Amino acid sequence: MSVAWMAGELISTMHDLNDFYRALFFGRLLPPALLAEMHKTVPMLPEAPEAAGYGLGISFVLTPCGPAWGHDGDVWGSETFPSTGPT
Repeated sequence: MSVAWMAGELISTMHDLNDFYRALFFGRLLPPALLAEMHKTVPMLPEAPEAAGYGLGISFVLTPCGPAWGHDGDVWGSETFPSTGPT
């Protein structure tokens, strides 16, 4: 898709991306203090701040099982949200 130019383009497999998120969220990439900074969020929905938030390069959405952390990618007609699931 060329309509979005290079906006956040990532070429990989879902397996590689999931491996990256597991390593990030389970403390194998950054020191705990840096990962904690990434988890400091601002609400995506001011009227429901507990429902979703965005931090430093990651975001969460609340699911029935708890927050699912990751980072979305979207462009007209397509959206992805790979995540670790509830953490």
